[in-house]
Amino acid sequence: MRNSTLKTVLATTAFLSVLSFAALPEIKVTTSNAAMNSTLANSRGAGNCQSTNTYIHKYVPMQLTLTDASNSRNNITVTSYADSIRGRGNSTWFVDAKKPYRIKFDEKQPVFGLQKNKSWALLANYYDPTFALNAVGFELGKRLGLPGTPAHFLVDLYINNSYKGIYQLTDLVQVNKGRVDIDEKEGWLVEFDYHCPSTADEIDFNTDYPNTNGGKDKLHSFIKSPEDLPNQAAYQFVKDQVNQLTTTMFNKSGFPENGYRDLVDLESFAKYIMIEMFMDNFDFNNKAGDANIGVAPASNFIHKDKGKRIVAGPLWDLDLTAAVEKNNFPKHYQTYQNPIKPKHPFHAKFFDDPVFLAKWKKNWDKHKKDFQAMTNFMDSIATHVEGSVVNNFTTQNGGSGGGNPWGGGGGCYGMCPEAPTTVQAYKTEVGKLKTWWNNRISFFEQEINKMNIDTSKDIEQIQPSSSSSPSSSSSQLSSSSSSRLSSSSLSPSSSSRLSSSSSSSSSSRSTTPIFEYSQPQQHGMFVRGRIVNIYTQEPSSVKLSVFDLRGKTLFSGNLGTGSNITWNSEGLGISKVLMVVVEAKGESGRTYKFSGRILP
Repeated sequence: MRNSTLKTVLATTAFLSVLSFAALPEIKVTTSNAAMNSTLANSRGAGNCQSTNTYIHKYVPMQLTLTDASNSRNNITVTSYADSIRGRGNSTWFVDAKKPYRIKFDEKQPVFGLQKNKSWALLANYYDPTFALNAVGFELGKRLGLPGTPAHFLVDLYINNSYKGIYQLTDLVQVNKGRVDIDEKEGWLVEFDYHCPSTADEIDFNTDYPNTNGGKDKLHSFIKSPEDLPNQAAYQFVKDQVNQLTTTMFNKSGFPENGYRDLVDLESFAKYIMIEMFMDNFDFNNKAGDANIGVAPASNFIHKDKGKRIVAGPLWDLDLTAAVEKNNFPKHYQTYQNPIKPKHPFHAKFFDDPVFLAKWKKNWDKHKKDFQAMTNFMDSIATHVEGSVVNNFTTQNGGSGGGNPWGGGGGCYGMCPEAPTTVQAYKTEVGKLKTWWNNRISFFEQEINKMNIDTSKDIEQIQPSSSSSPSSSSSQLSSSSSSRLSSSSLSPSSSSRLSSSSSSSSSSRSTTPIFEYSQPQQHGMFVRGRIVNIYTQEPSSVKLSVFDLRGKTLFSGNLGTGSNITWNSEGLGISKVLMVVVEAKGESGRTYKFSGRILP
């Protein structure tokens, strides 16, 4: 977190996106006379790209207003046409019924109180009739502590006075403060994706391994960051580091005791693969499903900071989760019994490492309750969007094909998802998701138990003393996480205590925090479930306030003076998300302000 002001904190605290019960915030875009133009690229790239159905999207100038009737502090108005909007996506842009967009402000904006950034995504969630799948995946990512997990807010979108439907405004997966917070020149962000590049300036390559299936299992990869390096050769260090991992995993004897663990953050991969496989993501695991092509992942990210290990994530593109199958695309809930081990050899290889398996099992045991909590989270989303559901699906049903849901063949080209046009039909669809989810939990538990995993094989990936050596980031989240506020459910607690802590920040990292400053000599607030730790660079008098989502104060009090203070929220006895605001005044007169949320 970068010292958010109390005004910004309260703006995001009082009404978070998916648990506030008022009308959805509205985004209204007016474009200039220029048409929003996207053209099919039909280009080929490196080696294993498998689809040329990619689009070149061009920005057009826009004006934009964001209006949150529940909290005017979230309102934004830009009127100069210096800002812009364009289409985004490939298969989702292909359909006529409901298209996704990307907006770019001329100056950075703190949308819904988040870290200021210029670019944001507006996801259509075309394939998801519940509007819950991306939100649930992102929420799990936050609860499990995956760095860079996007924040998300549901809104009603209008373009040129035409209602477009319920959209999800999110962070982009990009290297930036408040997102993937790594070194912009010596760190990197890579996407595994079967699509071919749409423009000549995209940097793509094939991994050297795995070399199975006649070489078709090599991962087609895009270098998303660094950006704007002077020439292709300048990107070689990224290719070399990715290939060092794949070569060590597949073409160096002695796996897994051959040094590959020095290259990869196993904790993050255990969590990332668990969420993807539990949610049964078509894009992650079943996209191709054809032995002649290979099982090609899409929208699958890894990243690496300077001097650190390779980290899995961020999560992205989760609208085709919940058992979408190729032979009945895009229908969800086909089966809850799909295998829990990935198909692609790269991700499957981790399951040959007993240390990875131990982390996998321990994370399931620790976070099973978070997966179980998601059905209540789905209900909260359903309540939140209820007032817009009929308008959303009525709009989509008026697509270019006419007659059939989502415009029939002309509107969705044979890829028509469910389109519930009444509130009751929508709630029935959410009920189907909840049933599938609960069945998947039971099946996942059963399959993990069958694996007879020895959790004593787990080892701690020690952070090296030299910044030039690989190090684990699984127990450290950068300040990017601290500025992201999203919603979840909270079970009632029974006891309360207020105490000072003399433990060091290093000892507090034995558990994975939701928010954490990882750099030495920085200040911040760490939130682990119901435990709040406040760190300042100097002894400070600390006041803490807790609010529910409607802005009602549940607790406010002085916690005393110190540079390391701990507070426990148990005993507040309320089963909702709680937001924490901390104000601290140091001995030097410097004022610190932090915010975060208390989780189950």
